[in-house]
Order: sequence, then structure tokens, then C-alpha cells
Amino acid sequence: MHHRTVIRHGIVAVLTGATNAGARVQGSRIEPYRDTELPAISVYTAREPIEPDSGADAPRELTRELRAEIAIWVALNGAAPDPFDPLDDITEQVETVMDANRFLGGAAGDSVLEDTEIRIHDDRGDPLLAVATLTYVVTYRTTPGVTATDDFLRAGTTTKIGGAGDDNTASDLVNVRT
Repeated sequence: MHHRTVIRHGIVAVLTGATNAGARVQGSRIEPYRDTELPAISVYTAREPIEPDSGADAPRELTRELRAEIAIWVALNGAAPDPFDPLDDITEQVETVMDANRFLGGAAGDSVLEDTEIRIHDDRGDPLLAVATLTYVVTYRTTPGVTATDDFLRAGTTTKIGGAGDDNTASDLVNVRT
């Protein structure tokens, strides 16, 4: 599983049940209002720039700055004194949860809010929808081409055998097939 997927799933996990959207949190760019009641949250990844100098050292380790977008969807109630209050409430809840989980359970080196965009989503449907998209910069590092066994491809052991004379060592070398 790509680390980006782990981060996206981690954001969904910390937000599920922690805001007024309840369990209506999904890890998809697909607009959730078509399939579920509102409010709802959609989590997706948009871009992932890599620090230009991060691959200069050996072993090469890439520093990635993933842009994770959290879109909060609410129906605007024209009868309310301020129809944007429910959107602002959930936005504040998301920010609070993300601030408390900035390392996303160890999946990220850090995460910080970069931007918030609020817009009306007018597809000529009823009700009128508002969307707040919070963009977080999630920093993490990867080493290209490394798998779980790359650090253990060869093992060697040498043992001294007591009372065996001048040459009292036994050696074994084990190569792991890849």
C-alpha cells in the first residue's frame, strides 16, 4: 500500500465520528452529497511535490509534501440566521481534530493547515450546497525501491568451537533470495 493511501485512510479514521458529519466521511474525491445525507466529508489527495534536494544524499530519501484536501459538504438552510454557521462549525471541528493528530498515528512527520476555500456548489439542485475545502500539507519521507527485506539480504555468523585445535572457527553465510 502506498504511503499516500495510509495517510488518506488515517485522516478518514480520525475524522469519522469526531465532527457533526458523524460517520459520513469517505476517502474519495467523488462528491458525497449524491450518495448520502448531509453534512458529509470527503478526503482526497491532490498533489505531492517532492523537495528537490531530498534525493541528493545516500541512501536516497525523498521528502514529500502531500496536499491532502478535506472537503466539508453542508446543505444551506436559507431560513437560518446565518446559513454558513453549520459549515463553520464543522470546519472548526475538523481543524481541532487534525491539530490533535498532526502526526496521523506515526504515518506523517507533520501536517499543517495551508489553505481554506469556501464556495457555493450550485448544480441547480435543491438544496443549495456549501463546500469548505481545507488543504493540509502532510510531510513524510520515503526511500525509493526499499521493501521490507532490503535490509536483510545476507546474514553471516562465525562461531569458535572449543577444543578443536588451531582452526577452531565455523562460519555460515546465508543469502536471502529476492
